[in-house]
Amino acid sequence: IILTPNKRLSRHLQKQFCEVQFSQNKAAWYSIKVLPLTTWLIDCWQEYPDPRTLLSSFQEKVLWQKIITEDLGKNFSNLAELAISFHRLINGWQIKNIDFSGYATEDMITFQSLYKKFSEYCKNKKLVTISELPTLIIPYLSNFSFSKITFAGFDEYSPQLQLLITALENTGCKIL
Repeated sequence: IILTPNKRLSRHLQKQFCEVQFSQNKAAWYSIKVLPLTTWLIDCWQEYPDPRTLLSSFQEKVLWQKIITEDLGKNFSNLAELAISFHRLINGWQIKNIDFSGYATEDMITFQSLYKKFSEYCKNKKLVTISELPTLIIPYLSNFSFSKITFAGFDEYSPQLQLLITALENTGCKIL
């Protein structure tokens, strides 16, 4: 399996592989499995029986818009994309305690409050987001049999991704 940071690179690598096979005059070949990391994580998540529900990207955005609108009004619902990016960074960099008290601007305090409401809502409703999946699938990795995974095209490896890679290696998976 080759995992990439996005769909575009996945398609490009698949196309390159096919072009190489074709240039070697092969009439048929096995297809290469190249997936965006998020697609692979979602596939893994769907393979095991966790009682929590995975929000789609659209559902996550709608939930953020709902929470923001309830707190700040309809004029601020466009902050949802910023909130999603923030949530992704919090998860990726494994930041456990969100405390902006040292940076007590009104914006930071408001955002901290929104993030807390989002997190509590998800916890109470047993909802998870895609950005949480690298951490959430770790306990279930032993149920899979991945022999080799290549991570291609990543500019950086967040602590969350590093943790996932280490967990995969601990199951005997070779990481390239």
